[in-house]
Amino acid sequence: MNGYPDPLYCGVFDGRGGARPIELKDAQQWRGASGETLWVHLDATDESSRRWLTQSGTAGESILDVLLANETRPRSLVTDEGMLVVLRGVNMNPGA
Repeated sequence: MNGYPDPLYCGVFDGRGGARPIELKDAQQWRGASGETLWVHLDATDESSRRWLTQSGTAGESILDVLLANETRPRSLVTDEGMLVVLRGVNMNPGA
């Protein structure tokens, strides 16, 4: 692991329907081309993910507040640093 958590997904969307995976260590230095979007999908309940988020310097305080909150709701937030989208999974339980 070398100080990095295991992301659920870490990659770059090319803006044309394609994507390529990248290593989390490379995401910290990523400076994409026009039209590209970096996607880092971490498990916020994993302590190594929470530690990386707070120590990596890749997200501003407003983003960290949302990512590390105990309670979340679907939302989006646009800042000078980028965009955050919080999604929830579909509840597949009977009667839900």
